[in-house]
Amino acid sequence: MTFNDFCQVIKHLRKNYKCPACNETFNINYIHIVANAGNEGILFIECTKCLNPIFVIFSLNPDIPELIIKTRTHKNIKNAPEKYSKKNYAPVNQNDILDMYNFLKNHQGDLTPFLK
Repeated sequence: MTFNDFCQVIKHLRKNYKCPACNETFNINYIHIVANAGNEGILFIECTKCLNPIFVIFSLNPDIPELIIKTRTHKNIKNAPEKYSKKNYAPVNQNDILDMYNFLKNHQGDLTPFLK
């Protein structure tokens, strides 16, 4: 999939879809490309109004004239708590990256307890 294809998908998405929680139009700065393989891709969108996280899975099929898009949002989130807002966290800096690198380099075993 080319960059132009992604641009067309995002343009179509912004024109035809809105946040399922608050009906806000998607802000281009909060649409992130997660993955693509062949004619399929995954986007992550965070609504700028309600902070609702949305995953978009799409497929570009030359045999089908319209774009196939499926959206998925967390069913229990209507308005994300203020404490999870980006403005409440300091930006990740170089020392944070190095600390994580050193931790992972020296760690042996299961990381599952750290992810809970």
